[in-house]
Amino acid sequence: MTAEIFQLINVRRDCKSNDQQKYENVQRKIRKRYERQKKWLEEKCAEIEQLQNRSDNFNVFKKGNFLMITEDPETENPTVETGPKMTKDEVEHETKSIKSGKADGPGKLPAGIFKLIDDTYIHIITNLFNRIYRTGIIPK
Repeated sequence: MTAEIFQLINVRRDCKSNDQQKYENVQRKIRKRYERQKKWLEEKCAEIEQLQNRSDNFNVFKKGNFLMITEDPETENPTVETGPKMTKDEVEHETKSIKSGKADGPGKLPAGIFKLIDDTYIHIITNLFNRIYRTGIIPK
């Protein structure tokens, strides 16, 4: 639910015993906005399911992050970060634990190449991964 719906719920609560007409009007507004939000969310979920069916994991991730940080269907520009930054230790652990021989990712880099990155360059890779995570754009 959006912040607007929560505000309307508070208004409705305040006028429940005082003004029945206002209560009913606010109730209609809440239902209308809730239905609009529900329809919007169903459409976004259908888009994600289509992406999953096409094995487009990158865009599934991007759409999923958008849904987590967007509260209003009118807003197409998220206003908060997508999550915590990856740490150097996390990236180092994950790059060392990659199994060799796995399929290339969207960047067409063989998975095993990340095992060759030594400790002096791990901060560059960490910054790169955080930028990709934040923007959803994989450099070419």
